[in-house]
Amino acid sequence: MFANESLITKNENGAKVLDLSDFSASSINRFRVNPETKWCGENEPLYALPQMSDVTVLYYNETNFTNAGINIISIAEDKLSEYNANNSTSYKPHGYAEYKEAPATGLTSSTNETGQTVYKVFNNKIGMNWNELEVVGKFFTKGTSSYQGWNSDSPSSYGLLTEYWFPFGWSVGGDCMALDPSSQENYIFTLGDKTSNYLATDNVTIDEDSYAKGDLLNYRSRLYVESHKDDSAMADTMAKLYEMPSQYESFKEFVSLTTRKGTKVDTNKAGIGISPTKEEITGGVKINYFTSGQTSMVIESYTLQNGVRVAFNSSNKKFNIAKMIQYREYEGGDTDSDGHLKVIGETYDGNVYTGDLKTQNGVGIKGRSTSSALNLGWGIPENSKHKEEAFKFLQYWCSEEAQKVLAGANDGIPTNTRLSRSDDYISRTDGFNNYSILGDYVDDSEIGDWSYLENKDWVTLWSDDLNDGVRNGKMTLSQFFSNHSRDVNAKLATYSYKIHGKD
Repeated sequence: MFANESLITKNENGAKVLDLSDFSASSINRFRVNPETKWCGENEPLYALPQMSDVTVLYYNETNFTNAGINIISIAEDKLSEYNANNSTSYKPHGYAEYKEAPATGLTSSTNETGQTVYKVFNNKIGMNWNELEVVGKFFTKGTSSYQGWNSDSPSSYGLLTEYWFPFGWSVGGDCMALDPSSQENYIFTLGDKTSNYLATDNVTIDEDSYAKGDLLNYRSRLYVESHKDDSAMADTMAKLYEMPSQYESFKEFVSLTTRKGTKVDTNKAGIGISPTKEEITGGVKINYFTSGQTSMVIESYTLQNGVRVAFNSSNKKFNIAKMIQYREYEGGDTDSDGHLKVIGETYDGNVYTGDLKTQNGVGIKGRSTSSALNLGWGIPENSKHKEEAFKFLQYWCSEEAQKVLAGANDGIPTNTRLSRSDDYISRTDGFNNYSILGDYVDDSEIGDWSYLENKDWVTLWSDDLNDGVRNGKMTLSQFFSNHSRDVNAKLATYSYKIHGKD
């Protein structure tokens, strides 16, 4: 346990070799645990030092995008207004958008899914929302010998390959488990929770929990709102909240990606089939679908990028990474009555679609942009005969200096937040030019359902039916949750450890 910071050595100038405040909270908190209380996470004793982070990223085939007439920009959302003012451009805060008039000089025009000539723009520093992902995914889905896709001229069989529901659920504030508010003792299975999620658009207190502008409500608060939202005393509180899709709705969106188009996913939702089914992914090597050109986008581990770089260099093609999928709403809605993505500058029902982000109380209606991450941490065995010496070594091994060396080998992203966002780190890397977004995910990432509790037994109860049944279009979501809600809850009740924030 790293409790005695007096053991931390200092350089000749008096600076600490290691400062725990340099690590991202997301990285260091996953190595905190109290064996007596069984609580994990923030403020608990630290048992390992985080060294490098391996976040999940959205890779895209830049060559395919460019050849398809998609203009690629790389402008962070908080820098967009300044960029437009300085460059006489009119880009809107979208991951992907189509414009009636060119928002900048020199852009390429092309036709969209309705046959209209537009200017397509992909911004790799802003996450695509669900509708934008569908449009891009369809455009790059030709299909296979056994499946007729959406675009026979696509250079790839599929637009996307993903097996992770996380960016969909986490973005709206959902998860697959939460602490039962009625008992505060057991976790319950919430992957199919139909309770609306909520975004705080002003500082607000919900029962025992306080939120700042832009926060998403936790499970306990959502249940409280659901039970009291019609009470007259809740009127002021409800005016400070914006209703978001439920975890169930976000999970249904994810499932539709791999379910063949037209196949029933559940009530009012059919598959769109822009990602291969689980049966088609042979050997579980998802990244090979991307490097071989079978898919134009893939959500996969950052540390696989060395192999991706070699494959793309050998074929004289380019790739890059982009922000993960994010729930976002736009003024007037971003789809027309036929479900097609609206074109910015075009008129719909008498109103010009501006492409502006929807706001309430001045707060943008958008979810978290986050990712799953595996972290490498180093600890000292209880039976070590040289604990102080080992601790001194780990100070260096997990320090900024050592992380720089590992970063140069593309062996993960530094958990030192100053380094992961620095020009020094970027200069040591190779492969693609959008490294700046990696620091965001080192700061704000989750570990994923497989690592939440003492073992994976509670996940294996439902993972086979999800991957082999639901994601292959053989089982609806209603059937899936009917089959597993009771047995998963029973298994969750047997676990002892709990994680701060999973409430």
